[in-house]
Amino acid sequence: MDQAPIPPHVVLLSSPGMGHIIPLASLAVCLTRHHGLSVTLISNTISSNQQSLQDFLSFNQVKLIKLEEPNEPSPSSSNFKAESRIWQTIKSTMPHVHSKIKSIAKESHLSAIIFDPFYLDALDTAKELNIPCFLFFTTSCMALSFTFSLPGLDKQCQDQFCDLPEPIQLLGCVPI
Repeated sequence: MDQAPIPPHVVLLSSPGMGHIIPLASLAVCLTRHHGLSVTLISNTISSNQQSLQDFLSFNQVKLIKLEEPNEPSPSSSNFKAESRIWQTIKSTMPHVHSKIKSIAKESHLSAIIFDPFYLDALDTAKELNIPCFLFFTTSCMALSFTFSLPGLDKQCQDQFCDLPEPIQLLGCVPI
């Protein structure tokens, strides 16, 4: 009797914050349901909705790995912005993430790593393992439209954007 082929495996890396983990969890479910991939979601954050998220992912055959909080003291919220705290958390857990991904690569047919913008160090891990790596960037339509318009705006504008006499017109958005 022939064994079923091992499906390609994808690792998703989510930085702290439900605004990061929810879109990646949705992507993970799409990859399992619609493309038959095996998916592991690695995250630093599982908040009060932890059990709901775990149930949702396991129901959809997505493995969830919650990283332990770093032992070293994190910057206090009064002294550092949220982005600084996220970078510190990512930096302190990256060695653990690296070893988890290497372990997954040994146990499965790891085909890709998909990460959110805070996990840029995942590029090094992917390069070491010779695995394709992709940035998953969720944003608002306005930010996306601005990003696509930026090269053209840069050619048109000789000064700073804030010095323009009129608001910038973006396709499909209110002027800014």
